[in-house]
Amino acid sequence: MFRATFPDARYLLDLFKAISVVAEEACFRISPDTMAVKAVDPSAIAMVDFSLARGAAEEWELDGHDGLKIAVSVSEMLKIIGGARGGEAVTITYSPEEKKVRFVLAEATGSKRRDIYLETLEGFEERDLTPRVDFKAMASLATMALREGVEVCRILDDTLRVAINPEAVELSASGEYGSVLVRFPRYGSIIYELEADQEACSYYGIPFLSKMLKAGASLSESTRIELGDNTPMRMGFQIPCGKLEYYLAPTLRS
Repeated sequence: MFRATFPDARYLLDLFKAISVVAEEACFRISPDTMAVKAVDPSAIAMVDFSLARGAAEEWELDGHDGLKIAVSVSEMLKIIGGARGGEAVTITYSPEEKKVRFVLAEATGSKRRDIYLETLEGFEERDLTPRVDFKAMASLATMALREGVEVCRILDDTLRVAINPEAVELSASGEYGSVLVRFPRYGSIIYELEADQEACSYYGIPFLSKMLKAGASLSESTRIELGDNTPMRMGFQIPCGKLEYYLAPTLRS
């Protein structure tokens, strides 16, 4: 049996929303020390790599098992805890024999408690297509600035060019009526760290990228992006006691 209590149900909700950007269904791997998910979208364009260490929980028990797999509908799980309020804690309990996940949302004062059950998915097949990429450049920058830059590019097209060079991070897009370049200089206040011996760049679809940044903005003030040339992007967000990374495949341009 697995049982864990998290002090902030709203924070856990934001983490699950970040997973749902890529997958409506996912398999949570539970170990004595972590809760982890790797999930790929149906078109194999995007992937999420998420883990949360037991240090994020007030209580963490895994009895009689070296590890468990819990396959659930993430979209349904979000509906269940979507009404979580500030100050509420959430306890997750799972027994393989019952094939149900129990969520208990309780206010700190003890004045209100909700017990909700979610059926697990039988016969769920995991997909792990983690790309092997030789990244050439990396930058860490302010999440909100990056998100705003992507949205500016979206005005003109659903695809943008992302480039990291020794002097800046650049986002650009062009459409029927014009073009736009958003540039974040290396020594400006938006860039926290930059590593690049030469330019690395690829084109990416904005719809997925926008959703990833929206989810990440609620969790982290900084975003780490890693690029090659015409390769998947790896984008990571700093979260306490855990990891949240996305991979996004490039879009071919003629």
